[in-house]
Amino acid sequence: MGFQIDPAFIQAIEHRPKPTISDAGNIPLVDLSPLLHHQIRQILLSRFEVVAREFFALLAKEKKKVKKREVNPMGYYDVEHTKSVRDWREMFGFSLTEWETELLRLENQWPKSPPKMSYIISEVGRH
Repeated sequence: MGFQIDPAFIQAIEHRPKPTISDAGNIPLVDLSPLLHHQIRQILLSRFEVVAREFFALLAKEKKKVKKREVNPMGYYDVEHTKSVRDWREMFGFSLTEWETELLRLENQWPKSPPKMSYIISEVGRH
């Protein structure tokens, strides 16, 4: 029995990238190096990467304990679609400010593991 791919992940042929480029000569070179790290200390970025890897390495049932909901879009999610096809990605949404209206609550959901995730991500956001 071979490897099976969920059909929800398969892009329709008309939406797939074309294998050839007719002319890319007019595409300008954009230097993004001034934007890199936004003056954030490298040690803080390293800690951010460690907690992110730890979180996304957790079992799905652990990550889904902080799953985003319709009334609160902050938290973990792995179901997103592009052109009606499910994307292969996991995301964790958070905000530096929390607020609430009648229809929506913007409140961070921090997992218990890794234990310093909320602190480290908040620190990166403040820089």
